[in-house]
Amino acid sequence: MVVALRVEFERDGIHMDEKGRGDVMGRKGRITELETAFQQNIVNQRKFYGFGRPSDDEGFGGRFARMFPQEVMDHVRASAPREVASVAGQDGYVLTTDTYFTSSLLKHSRSASVRETVYRESNTVCPNNIDVLQSLIHERDGLAKVLGHNSYGEKMVVDKMAGTTDTVTNFLQSVKKRHMAKYNEEMGALQRIKEKDTGSYAPLEPWDTQYYMNLYRQQMPMAHLGADLSEYLTVDNVLNGLKAVVEKLFDIDMREEEFKESEAWTTVDGGIKKFVFYDCTSGDEIGTLYFDLFPRDNKYTHAAHFTVRCGCSFYDDLASTVTTQTPIVTVVVNLGVDPSNSGSIYFAECETLAHEFGHALHSLLSRTRFQHLSGTRGPTDFVEIPSHLFEYLIAEKETLSLFASHRVTGEPVSDDLVDMMKLNKGEFTGIDTITQAMYADFDQRLFGRHVDARSVDSAAILGRVHENYCMPYATGTHWHSAFGHVNTYGSVYYSYLWAQSIAKDIFTSLEKEGEGRGGIINKESGRRIGGLLSPGSSKEPFETVKIALGGKDWTGHRVGEK
Repeated sequence: MVVALRVEFERDGIHMDEKGRGDVMGRKGRITELETAFQQNIVNQRKFYGFGRPSDDEGFGGRFARMFPQEVMDHVRASAPREVASVAGQDGYVLTTDTYFTSSLLKHSRSASVRETVYRESNTVCPNNIDVLQSLIHERDGLAKVLGHNSYGEKMVVDKMAGTTDTVTNFLQSVKKRHMAKYNEEMGALQRIKEKDTGSYAPLEPWDTQYYMNLYRQQMPMAHLGADLSEYLTVDNVLNGLKAVVEKLFDIDMREEEFKESEAWTTVDGGIKKFVFYDCTSGDEIGTLYFDLFPRDNKYTHAAHFTVRCGCSFYDDLASTVTTQTPIVTVVVNLGVDPSNSGSIYFAECETLAHEFGHALHSLLSRTRFQHLSGTRGPTDFVEIPSHLFEYLIAEKETLSLFASHRVTGEPVSDDLVDMMKLNKGEFTGIDTITQAMYADFDQRLFGRHVDARSVDSAAILGRVHENYCMPYATGTHWHSAFGHVNTYGSVYYSYLWAQSIAKDIFTSLEKEGEGRGGIINKESGRRIGGLLSPGSSKEPFETVKIALGGKDWTGHRVGEK
């Protein structure tokens, strides 16, 4: 604990003289202002745009009407500036750059002109952030050098599992090397589908990828799989599945309890559920978990885990004994079903719930003396491991058999349906992985070593990274200006792939060991996963990962080292 605090204090310049500390505080203040401005621009710079009825997509209007209710479109048109509506004309369309429109049209519109318009508009929505990011790079670089580092990236990674930017670079290069062949194969398949669809050759554009991935999936066996599987995944089913997994792994009773009046922060019926965790043997209370499941006005729109109160131990002077403070955590998601009934959710939503539940378990099950080292209060590339691990676990046939039953008939999900789900999930993993590697590489370059950070051209770096990863790029667009992770995850975005790689190795190890024990969801797996969760950050992360790997060191970060 003392070492951890010293590292944090020195990271803020406590070891410097008064003038140096003042300089650091001034720089940190300017950085905070820039980070706030960057995020506010993303939230506030909603853009309206319009276009006429596309000539290259017969039947577009009918499909558009099925995707977007007329009352929504009327509201958007009424809210748009007059000049935007005039561009669209009476028979055209007025949209915003909200994800609601962008993701649907890039995935489903047959019109290349519509997709291009949507892509360009949504990827130029925050032009002000180009200058904000430029200033942020300069200020972060200056802060790092004042504190004795060669770059902001070096400053941020020194206390992570990776330890050095060279390790991060080697790791990303190894990811690229392992997955580039599959990426090229998948992009080649999309290119052939485009040629067949259009009747002539034209290179894939950035606005083509999602559309032709969707078209490819529609041509696969059981393309209706997502809808079919969702019939077995009601909200109540999935929550019951998480309860069953916790009991089988950790011997914990995850018990739903009524809210106290002071606890509820919304009046939406069924929107919030409360579970208290108890040790099945001793009956002791372990902690409390709230689920905030459905969207509503003014609610946080993404998925997240929030720690309300950390778990820790402290000496109670009045009782003259050591007392345990139980953790309180919240999982926030926005499931696309009616909260008034037990509606079905898609498997992707089930994975999101499992991901955040993994974070919650890290906070709930960690047993540390100091709350500063509790749960997810640790290195970014370490605390994402449990969340990815639970994504792998929830997709297992053994796990799904615990809760996935048809919402009408009660019939359990078939092995064939689960097998096809896994087959479909395996499609385009090359594109997904290389895209994440490209994001991480771009992040490293933004905050790497610079001779003069004031002259860094983020758009030029963006173009070069796209080229390096053979990824389509539209000149003049700047998706990174609305990519909040360069702000909140500056120089540590690699953590997503890093933690995913470790989680996959842990899962594979548990799966192999489970072959001799009749499955993966058992107490021995729980012991190993518990060894990852319970220390929080009070132990060296590589030590806890070693426990989860059954006593083996993780060496995935060394792949590609020279």
